[in-house]
Amino acid sequence: MGFFFWGLLMGRMYAAGPDLPRLPVLVTTHPYFTRYDSVRFLRLEEALRRNPDSVFFIDLSRAQLTYLPEDLFRFKNLKGLRLRHNPDLKVEEALRLLARQLPQLEYLDLSWNRIRVLPPTIGELRGLRYLDLSHNKYLRRVPVSLSDLPLEVFRCKRCYWLDIETLFVYLSAIPELRAIDLSYCQLFSLPWNAKDLKQVEALSLFGNLIVRLPPSMVEMENLRWLDLRRNPWIRAEQVLPILAEIPQLEVLLMSECDLREWLAVRGFPQLRILALQSNRLQKISPAICTYSNLEILLLGTVLLGFRDNQLEKLPACMHRLQRLRMLDVRANRLEVLPTWVWQLPNLEWADFSLNQITTFERYRGEARAPIQVLLLGGNAYTRLPDVICTIDELRVLDISGFYFHPASMKLKALPSCLGNLARLEVLRVRDQVISRVPRSVTTLTNLRTLDLADNLLKSLPSSIDGLSRLERLVLAANELTKLPASLKDLAHLRVLDLHFNPALTEEDLAILKEMAHLDTLDVRYLPLSAEFVRELRRSLPNTVVVFRPVEATVQNPPAWLQRRVLEEGRREGSAPARGVRPKRKRKGNPLAPPSGRRLMDEE
Repeated sequence: MGFFFWGLLMGRMYAAGPDLPRLPVLVTTHPYFTRYDSVRFLRLEEALRRNPDSVFFIDLSRAQLTYLPEDLFRFKNLKGLRLRHNPDLKVEEALRLLARQLPQLEYLDLSWNRIRVLPPTIGELRGLRYLDLSHNKYLRRVPVSLSDLPLEVFRCKRCYWLDIETLFVYLSAIPELRAIDLSYCQLFSLPWNAKDLKQVEALSLFGNLIVRLPPSMVEMENLRWLDLRRNPWIRAEQVLPILAEIPQLEVLLMSECDLREWLAVRGFPQLRILALQSNRLQKISPAICTYSNLEILLLGTVLLGFRDNQLEKLPACMHRLQRLRMLDVRANRLEVLPTWVWQLPNLEWADFSLNQITTFERYRGEARAPIQVLLLGGNAYTRLPDVICTIDELRVLDISGFYFHPASMKLKALPSCLGNLARLEVLRVRDQVISRVPRSVTTLTNLRTLDLADNLLKSLPSSIDGLSRLERLVLAANELTKLPASLKDLAHLRVLDLHFNPALTEEDLAILKEMAHLDTLDVRYLPLSAEFVRELRRSLPNTVVVFRPVEATVQNPPAWLQRRVLEEGRREGSAPARGVRPKRKRKGNPLAPPSGRRLMDEE
């Protein structure tokens, strides 16, 4: 129930469209894993219509192949071949033909097949650089001829029964190997000969059962990218001292590892990206301030209700992270926003949304941080600090409230100094109790999205046409009584949301007929007649007018909702309405809507 509640809440608050950029998903796939995917993919029948010498990559996934088609070998310059989801493919014969007919092949994808033992003929593909054996869950072993290949990338994701020790012996003999993917292979540890993989730069152990790592990993002097996400049994006191000594490590991903504390481990001389999301963290050691090259620090939560971080404060020494560009502390338990946030000279993205922030530490002067995206939504502050208005580079500002907070824990007014943010492009102020928009906001000539939904607005400034580049205006669930005449002068406006403003009348909405440049107009649950809506749609032929009358949900509820009301009244002891035959109680949840077929029968 808790998962459902939090999922519903996040959909309510932060699932709105493209107006507000979310925290960018951290690139969890190393370039070595995808660099061949940039080549154009073609089906065989399409490739035959072109010049065969110009085709370099062919995708034969789900082709129900048993043997390779003869036409495939007409492409003498073929570099990549994808054979996914061909479970009946005779792999040994296919590899022999490929080695004989296409010796220049560099990319081979054999994932999602039923390979149990990789044939030794794989060693005859002397030019192979990328080999993907992922999702062959019954694969048990690979041949020794694998070590004869000039592989750069080896992927073996979800190969549960693979002999890892033998695999590492063969991989350590490949001098060109740069990236290994062993995600979801049920690994408890790495073989002790991991030190022989000195040439490897990227290692993915995502989704395993890693408990400890061999001390010999320190000798992997070229390792730059390590993915340990979703290893809930990992022992931080044994693993972190080893990782801290790897000299070239730049990216460390340890999200969803059930860590309760980031230990006082010094080192990580080259670390640039550290991901610790959804770890139940309660404390961060000040030792993290010694990672002087850190650029991205993720301490937030991936999915609310599942292994949430629980940080109540951050180390005061974090102002030493002079190279920090992105900071994510979303959905923790911070109550005070520290002043060092405004002092970091390279900070561009700061996400403090869904915390418990009620106050801001007092800060005098202008902000030094060139923040472009500042997300403060879902907190409990009642006043914004003036330092926010001094961030010259700010482009996205989210100061939305929390839907379930009382009015005493929400913003009642916007500061007039917001007009100083000349580069602001997105302003989101949802779920607050603001009754007036300051006139200074209309001077933001670069503003493209203005979201003021779920407030107490009764009117808009008459100078709203000053927002000359505005493209999206959301005014849903307010108390608007009229619209300014200058609204029709917003020539770049594409989306206008006015739904659930019951005080607006047809006379107030007459100016909408002159806004032919709109793409979407939302007038749901407004007291409008069907004739007025038809006339509005005729006046705006290129606009999608979304309308639903108030009576559709108030006076004529669906049948399953009527039955719910009756059953709730029966539980409280009240008699059913006169003329209504009591229904037999259904099995299961009585408040759940019935299936579509039963609903038609009962109606």
